[in-house]
Amino acid sequence: ECYYVSKPTSTNPFPEQSSQGECGKLINQDTFQLKKKHFDKLYFSNNDLAVFLYGNSIFYVSKSGKIARTHFIDNGPDYFNEGLARTISKNKYGYIDEQLNIVIKPEYDFVFPFENGKAIVCNDCVIESDGEHNVVANGTWGVINNTGKILVPLKYSKKELYLSKDYKRLTKN
Repeated sequence: ECYYVSKPTSTNPFPEQSSQGECGKLINQDTFQLKKKHFDKLYFSNNDLAVFLYGNSIFYVSKSGKIARTHFIDNGPDYFNEGLARTISKNKYGYIDEQLNIVIKPEYDFVFPFENGKAIVCNDCVIESDGEHNVVANGTWGVINNTGKILVPLKYSKKELYLSKDYKRLTKN
């Protein structure tokens, strides 16, 4: 069952996200084949992207029909920070641009949004529930730039990363 915001109509000028029934087929956990009748009903925002939920996954879809799984945050899709949003493939995280092209291959266990051209990434980390929210814990942490180049090697614990000279050097300005 899919949930999405459909195009406004004269009888429903301000549609909200709602169940739209069976709208396609999940090919694998990251690839979705959307039925044409549902694609035609999607509401595309100013950036020419629409969003739909299927099960526990959330996807961006472009007007050209390209679909990319993204990170679920704040009851919606990941935000584009500095032109990039998180994507998920085979339980690994990477980044896509606003045309849904993969910019940084999904190869990390978790990634954070870009800020000032840098993003914190981790491997062997896990997402744990912390009451109403989730936290990322354990694993090895590092920093990449917006082309995927490693700026701080993934060798630190979360706490050690923030205390490291490598991280402080990157963030002193």
